[in-house]
Amino acid sequence: MNLYEIDARITALVDPETGEITDLAKLEELSMARDTKIENVACWYKNLAAEAKAIRDEEISLAERRHSAERKADSLKRYLSAALNGEKFQSPKCAVTFRRTTSVKVEDADALIEWAEKNARRDYLKYSAPEPDKAKLGQSLKLGIEIPGVELSENLFVGVK
Repeated sequence: MNLYEIDARITALVDPETGEITDLAKLEELSMARDTKIENVACWYKNLAAEAKAIRDEEISLAERRHSAERKADSLKRYLSAALNGEKFQSPKCAVTFRRTTSVKVEDADALIEWAEKNARRDYLKYSAPEPDKAKLGQSLKLGIEIPGVELSENLFVGVK
């Protein structure tokens, strides 16, 4: 029996006209059942709240462990990169490879913006606040166009499998 049913039975024991209790023994029995039910629900709530707190605490602990493991893994990746200096390494258990990428590095954005506006090359700029369009700049630099304040920069990324 749930609390709603217990409350309905208690209400049914009261005479609506006089307000008198029709069965005192039954009222005491239902009141005890109601108290027990309320106590059980409250204890269930406390258990669920404690379990939720324990899970939250474990999530925080696991997140800290994950961050620590990620930082250690990044450190080991940098260590491998420095030790191998771009050389590939392979064994039956692992392979370390390097891949060259090219990115646009804008050293002096103001000089670039001034040059682009003077030379009608606004397509090299993005207008929210003028900002270099690195993709467009990269294409032009690869074609041999000299643009002040901009150069191609080679980066080396390491992959561990």
